[in-house]
Parts: sequence; structure tokens; C-alpha cells
Amino acid sequence: MHPSNHRQSLAGRRFLICHSIVHDLIGSTIVALDLATHLVDEGAEVVVYAAFIGDPAMTLFRDRRIEVVDDHGMEGRAFSDFDVVWVHSQVLPERMVDEFVGQVPERMPDFVFLHMSAQHFAPDEHPYIHELESRLSSLSLFISSETRRLLMPHFDGDVPTALYPNPTPVEFAQQPYAPRDAPASVLVVSNHATPELMEAKQVLRDRGLLVRHVGSTGEGQQLVSADLLDDVDVVVTIGKTVQYALVSGRPVYVYDRFGGYGYLDDDQLAYAQSRNFSGRGGRRLSAEQIADEIVTGYADAVLFGAAHREEFVEAYSIDRVLPRVLAERRARTIEPFPTSYHRMVRSAQSFGARFFHYWGHNANEVRNRQALTRDLEHERSVIESLLTTAASLRVELEREQEESARARAMVVERDRQIDRIHRSWTFRIGRRLVRPISLLRGVTRRLVAR
Repeated sequence: MHPSNHRQSLAGRRFLICHSIVHDLIGSTIVALDLATHLVDEGAEVVVYAAFIGDPAMTLFRDRRIEVVDDHGMEGRAFSDFDVVWVHSQVLPERMVDEFVGQVPERMPDFVFLHMSAQHFAPDEHPYIHELESRLSSLSLFISSETRRLLMPHFDGDVPTALYPNPTPVEFAQQPYAPRDAPASVLVVSNHATPELMEAKQVLRDRGLLVRHVGSTGEGQQLVSADLLDDVDVVVTIGKTVQYALVSGRPVYVYDRFGGYGYLDDDQLAYAQSRNFSGRGGRRLSAEQIADEIVTGYADAVLFGAAHREEFVEAYSIDRVLPRVLAERRARTIEPFPTSYHRMVRSAQSFGARFFHYWGHNANEVRNRQALTRDLEHERSVIESLLTTAASLRVELEREQEESARARAMVVERDRQIDRIHRSWTFRIGRRLVRPISLLRGVTRRLVAR
């Protein structure tokens, strides 16, 4: 679909994006942010619901004129207020589930469900609420073919599916890139960099490259924007940020907590895509190997990126992906929920909301603990500095005390010598010999005075 037609089709459309937690800058939250931003830019009306909301992510949404609410903000709203309900983690506002009981409103939105991981550590990304999508879904989305393959056995009934491969904001496709003969700057984007990757940063710095690290294991979390990639020659990362780099024409070295594939090429591109560029199934390397490959493989990576950039834009830029996805929706009639099933869904939503609240509050506690740890480390360094200064002053004081003691000893010795001289026979005889002269000088002075 042509972008102009896309804008026309979205203008005035009403979207509800349901998400688990709008808080930290994690992958699923950035997906929701990119989607909501694009919809608003195209003239759609957007509300983002999350069971738990907080900064820094909340401010990013609101700075972009996107309404973000929790359960209190959903009061007085109904599913029929929207044209599309886009669902992450199978999250729906608990109270609104009651609309599926009894007579379902004739006008209901299309429900689109997104699944971003098949990993066991992310169970909320699975279809964990039995039959929910088979009853509601106009389309169930997966970020990769591998994720769809692993999750489909957990679905009941016929569910229409498509891929939603973590599309990128349009500005990445508009980003120019002038490659160098050799890389001069590297951007690492990771919240969980491994020890060998952390060491590789220093190896690259020792070789004269400028290295930055965005993420909680680096300089702190920061939204990866097209502007951030200015003057960056190589991006080292996994997942969604890989597509940011590919669409912007930057060579990307895929490596992080699961290992990785290194620079992408024609032989491994399909394999990496099927695993959402996660690095799973890749290699484990040493710090020296990572640094060597980043430098020596740069020229080939530049050629690969330039040859495929238009393909990557078509595959991953959100203005190309979203129209294709929305066109895959299947019209359907939603049947009323049986009472027992309605109760189960409400219980699951209530339990999920409590978990997401725990997740958010726990993240705040972790952040506070990290801040306290940083403060403690700062205070410890201040105390260590003061102790070092105190030890230096103590040495100086002891040295001054020793010098003072030596000076006092010299004074005592001098006084002792003077006293010995005063008591000697020589000194006494000398005084008596010079006494007449002293008396004569006194008389002379008095006579002159007259």
C-alpha cells in the first residue's frame, strides 16, 4: 500500500493498545511506543492502557501526545469506543471483559493480538489465557516465524496469523549514512551485556575507536532514535535495534547475552531473521575475537547493508509493515462468553494485573537499590579519599612533630651548653677580668653626658 493511502486509511481511526507495563525502556514497551507514535502521526486517535504505568517510559508516550492510562483511566470507556484493540501479553482491562457476557454489543472492534517471544522467561507473551484468541482474535501476530512455530501448538481453534517483525519508525529509513574506510565509532545497545562484550569495548577503545554503550549495563537507558545513530559506524546489539541499524544502512554486529551471528551476510540472514535477530543459535566469542571481527569485517558489512537496504526498508519500516498487517484482519462475530469462562478470564486478568504491578514496583525497588548502591559507592570513595588524606596528614604531622622534637632537643642542648659555660672557671675569670673595663666605660659615659 502506498504511504499516502495508508495515511488516509488511518486518519480518524480509533485504537486501543493494551500493554502489560509502561515503565522501563524494554522491547515490548518500545514496540507499543513506535506503534502508537506512528498511528498518531497518521491521524489516528490512540489510547494506551497498561496495568502499571510509570517513568521513564510514561513521559515518552505523553511527550508524543499519546494518552496513557491505567484502570482508573479506563472508567467510562467501552470496547465499542474503538475500531481496533491491539493486545500485548493478552492484557485486557478487567472491567471491560464484562462486555462479553450476555448480549455482546453489535458493534465491536477488531482484536489484534501480538506475541513477542516463545521463551519460558516471558510467559505473558504466550497464549496463556485458554481460548481467548480463538474467541476474539481477528489476527494474531508474531515477531518471527520461529516464535509462531513454537507458540502455535498452544492455540485452540482456527486463529488467523501474520508476522509483525518489530517494525522501525519511518525516520530510520530516511537516515543517510556515509561509510568510512574503517570503523571509527561503535555504539553498543544492550541492557544485559556479557563479560566478553564488556571487555571487547575496552579492546576497541585501546585500538583507538570511540565506543558508547546505551543500556542499563552501560551508560544508562536511552531511547534509540535515528539521531542517536548519527556518526555511528557500527551498531552492536540484538533484537529490535538490529532492524533500526539495517533500515538506516548501518553495519550491525549481532552479539549479546545469547551469543550471536556477528556481522550479517546473505548466508545467515534468513536464520537470524527467523530468530528475531536475538543471537540464539549463534557463536560464543572472546573479547579479542569480537573486536577483531568488528574491525576486519566492517568493509564487507558496509557492502551487504548497501545492497539490501531497500529490502530492509520494505520488510521493516512501519509505514510498509502496518498496512500489510492490518489488511490481514479477518472480520468475525464475537459470541457471548459462558459464565464460567467469563469468570476465568476475569480472574486471569486480575492475576495478571497484580503480577504486572509487582513487576513495576519491583523494578522501582531495583532502581532505588541501584541508586542507593551508586550513592554508597560514591560515599565510600569519598570516605576512602578522606582516609587517604588523613593518613597523609598524619604522616606530615608526625614528621613535623619529629622536627619539632629535634628542635626542642637542640634548644635544650644549647641551654645546657650555655649553662655549663656560665658555670665554668674560665667564664668566671673572664668576667672578673673584664669587669674593670666595664666600670671604666660606665664612668666615661657619665662624664660625657655632663
